[in-house]
Amino acid sequence: MFRAFIVLCSLCAVTAFAGPKKATAKDKKPAPTPAPATIDPAKQEAVKATLSSIQRDVRSCVVDNEADRPGEWKQTVRIKVTLDVNGAVMENKVELEPQTADAADTRACVEALVKSLSWPAPGTPLTIVEREWTYAFK
Repeated sequence: MFRAFIVLCSLCAVTAFAGPKKATAKDKKPAPTPAPATIDPAKQEAVKATLSSIQRDVRSCVVDNEADRPGEWKQTVRIKVTLDVNGAVMENKVELEPQTADAADTRACVEALVKSLSWPAPGTPLTIVEREWTYAFK
């Protein structure tokens, strides 16, 4: 009986000295990952159509500002717009390739077109819509 008491006291001392059991990677449950926000296909098409609606006006910006370039030439216009959940423009980026002497005027014209658009509410926290047009003149 005395031996059992000594063994029990020894185990208690070892347990107290070791401290509480720390959680291991196996014991922890992974945090649930939130489902990615998806945009309604109809709303996505409405956002794309909004940007596509200015194609003719973008062409006019390019032709009006680049028409004095001699010979054959090609101009690429890239537009990237970031919208918030309500359709407000958070970022508007216009790139022209190649950069010409009239690129600043062309960019200003295209940026004004993009700013004049009324965007539908996509319903997702961030929506990015991009479009690229290339105009070649011979």
